[in-house]
Amino acid sequence: MRKGQTGQIVADSSGNETTTGFPTQKDLIEQGKALWHNGASDRLKLGEIFSNLRANQDAYKKGKDGLSYSQAVAKTGTPWSTAERYREMYEVARDNGIPADVFLALADNGCNLAKDRETTVAGILSDIPDLPKLDVTNEKAVDAVAQRIRQDYPLSAKGEKEKESTTPVEMLTARQATRTQQRGRSCNPSCTESL
Repeated sequence: MRKGQTGQIVADSSGNETTTGFPTQKDLIEQGKALWHNGASDRLKLGEIFSNLRANQDAYKKGKDGLSYSQAVAKTGTPWSTAERYREMYEVARDNGIPADVFLALADNGCNLAKDRETTVAGILSDIPDLPKLDVTNEKAVDAVAQRIRQDYPLSAKGEKEKESTTPVEMLTARQATRTQQRGRSCNPSCTESL
């Protein structure tokens, strides 16, 4: 027998495990949907705050109050990456009428509308006018739209640079070989396999 936070898992008369005192999965889904829906305005408000903070000062230069944007975000207690996602969401929503939940659902599927693309968000909206009405609870629909946007509206050269945040293994291998040769040793294949 295992005990949970609000209930107990017990074996019934036939030996199958059942729960007592736990809300059903359907109940939990409905509660999650309600909380997420009720929090949409808060997420947009957070995005607006971070957008205003960003507009008032440079990212790494200290403003009149002695704080940089990054330091100001840290003082809010919000992780920087979350603050940036909400800021981008707010600015895209404000400028293009994309609901926050649609922006986040697409971003979670690898399609951040705030990234620089060869086509503007307004251009995407002219081709996909129902985008703001996307049912974010329909996983297949969200995935299909995200895939279409990634395929039909690729990132611009600047957006591609933002996407590339890792150093290719080939470059690391070449650097290691160069360093090893500079030290007067030859690099055998095993020294690059550990990279």
